[in-house]
Amino acid sequence: MMKADLVFINGNILTCDDRFSVARSMAIRNGRILAISSDNLNGLAPGPGAIIDLDGRCVLPGMVDGYSHVIYSGLDLLPSGGKLNITALRSIEDILDAVRADAATRKPGEWISTSCMYRGGLKEGRWPDRHDLDKAAPDNPVHLMQGGRPIIANTLALELAGIGGNTPDPTDPAGRIVRDSEGRPTGQLLGGAADLARVRWGRAAGLRPEEFDFVNLGEKEFVAAIEAQQKIFHACGVTATRDVATTRAEVPAYVIARRAGRLKLRTQLFIVIPEKFMRSEAEYAELYDSFFEPWSMGDASLSVGGAAVDYSLDGWKMTDAASWKRHILEANRRGWRLAVTPGVGGEQEVDETLAALEEADRERPIYDRHFPMMHPTGLRRLDQMERAGKLGLNLNPNPMLNYYAAERSVKMFEQVRRTGLIQSTAKTGLEQAINVWGMTPRSWMKQGLHVSAGSNTPAAVYDPEKPLVGLYAFATGDTLAGVLVKEEAPTRRQALEVYTRDGAEALGFLDQYGSLEEGKLADFAVYDTDLLNCPDEDLKNAKVLSTYFQGEEVFRR
Repeated sequence: MMKADLVFINGNILTCDDRFSVARSMAIRNGRILAISSDNLNGLAPGPGAIIDLDGRCVLPGMVDGYSHVIYSGLDLLPSGGKLNITALRSIEDILDAVRADAATRKPGEWISTSCMYRGGLKEGRWPDRHDLDKAAPDNPVHLMQGGRPIIANTLALELAGIGGNTPDPTDPAGRIVRDSEGRPTGQLLGGAADLARVRWGRAAGLRPEEFDFVNLGEKEFVAAIEAQQKIFHACGVTATRDVATTRAEVPAYVIARRAGRLKLRTQLFIVIPEKFMRSEAEYAELYDSFFEPWSMGDASLSVGGAAVDYSLDGWKMTDAASWKRHILEANRRGWRLAVTPGVGGEQEVDETLAALEEADRERPIYDRHFPMMHPTGLRRLDQMERAGKLGLNLNPNPMLNYYAAERSVKMFEQVRRTGLIQSTAKTGLEQAINVWGMTPRSWMKQGLHVSAGSNTPAAVYDPEKPLVGLYAFATGDTLAGVLVKEEAPTRRQALEVYTRDGAEALGFLDQYGSLEEGKLADFAVYDTDLLNCPDEDLKNAKVLSTYFQGEEVFRR
């Protein structure tokens, strides 16, 4: 047999093959696995310097994050030229200090655009308002992202959007301009109100509304953001991802990064259909007639997997039911694979989505294309699971987001209820957390459904000191508000497979990565903990010691 470039010996190598074999040694050549065995493969090494003794440490295939926003996340990490990073700030005071410091570096009138806020509870039990932000940045418009859609804006930003006390709440799509006791806007814009602001801000800046969150940013910053986020992924054992709702402006940056040899993260893009901004026939034609064909293209390094469309977020509809069905039918007629988000925790939205997919399936079968359903927590009834199975859907929850966001529902329930941040009939914070963030993976798997998992980063962010919070949350059902749905935890083996081989299968590349087998790409990470057999708490605190991408070490602790 030919010689290897590297040989790893004395390991606890969880191959995640179809038998979940555990190997002891693995040989790498030209970025792929040359051999893997329960015996040591020292003889394949070209010399002693090419042998790495794992000393019993655990090896797992590179994890697949099934739902991320890579550039959005990376822009929060840039030391300059990106977005103001407030994702880990847990108090209004800290947020205002960060905005104040950022304003000091900008010219008057220049936008301050932030990352998503921390998804747990803030110390003060409320959110900042325009008056708070005015004190920190009186001369700059501030656009604070409360999540993927809702916004908190200061007075100057509201004025630029033409939103004041007499502005009615939008109805298409529905939204809310949150107001104080005297009817004046607080700065919090929900649902269609946030869309209205983006449309008006984008028009003034010469940007599509779905791209306004990238104001003052371009390809240079996007490529830097990809590299910044992939470093975090590597530190957390992630070597592949599905980037969902990618804007057209972002796509060239991935191509540039790949051509320059800077993309070391297997990435599949699902291009966003900006449903909440589409109302006219001209907008439909501009979208559907301008996207390239064939729709799915690329390889294991970089690919376009399809399009992404959202129906609801936090209970605020992106579009009406007729338009939602139209998007699904039209995309399927063109042969596109579609990532659908019915709405986090929305049982009715899941029913309407399944009905639209069933109609699409009758026109052009979708089973073998395994459409991803993102945030599927609303899919909890047996009849829904049976329908999803007949359609061949891939369910993709985001356990890391659920882990943190459940705390906001509990600790800030009165704020959530009063402002309408989440449209819910729940009477308590715990009831809301269960309805919105509770997962039922054991039931999904019992019904034979395809399941992968993601993070929705930057809605929730990876911490290299606790890289497996998402895996822990999926394996146990635990959150910062406790276990939300009892008796729904999968086995440890199932959890590990969901984040590795099942994730690769969901992206269509299980033949290339997702398990450690001869001929496959050498993407894997070394851990300080036995991930298969350790207690649950140890799983949450496990560390990545090193990560390899195509046989190259890309991270070392």
